[in-house]
Amino acid sequence: MDKIFKDNKLKPARVIVLHVGAGNAFRDWGAENWRALAGRLSARPGVKVILTGGEEDLAREKEILGAGGVAALSLIGRLNLAELREVIRRATLFVGPDSGPMHIAASTETPIVALFGPTLPAHFAPRRRRVVLIEKKLNCRPCRQRECLTGDFRCLRAISVDDVFKACRSFLQKKR
Repeated sequence: MDKIFKDNKLKPARVIVLHVGAGNAFRDWGAENWRALAGRLSARPGVKVILTGGEEDLAREKEILGAGGVAALSLIGRLNLAELREVIRRATLFVGPDSGPMHIAASTETPIVALFGPTLPAHFAPRRRRVVLIEKKLNCRPCRQRECLTGDFRCLRAISVDDVFKACRSFLQKKR
């Protein structure tokens, strides 16, 4: 990890990890949202964005970075779980859906912005300080994640880039 941080001139005090993988469609916030968020965050002075995800998310990497305009280091498909935890541990902030990596982030001191779609934070949210939970209260939540009753995954799609950016900004304005 030292080499990755050194080679990419990453200073832990201003690194934001965006975990863009979802594991399933019910937890997928959408590449267009991740792209917009990464663009807004990376435009802030001194902020570096790292994208993480599994090998199955490599196509998403192209969707987020392919058209240019987003300054981010992609480690998608390149980290094992221990390395992922170390990258998160060194970061200023972790942003991601309710997922295994969100729980890995919870095992560190790094602040978390967690996106909850079909699942309920009361059951699955990290139980510690410095966590912002973003969810939209809808009648179809929680669901069993077998079939979307509305057909459009609105539980996550209703979460705006602005909602997430504001939560991120609140952590960036605080001292760690």
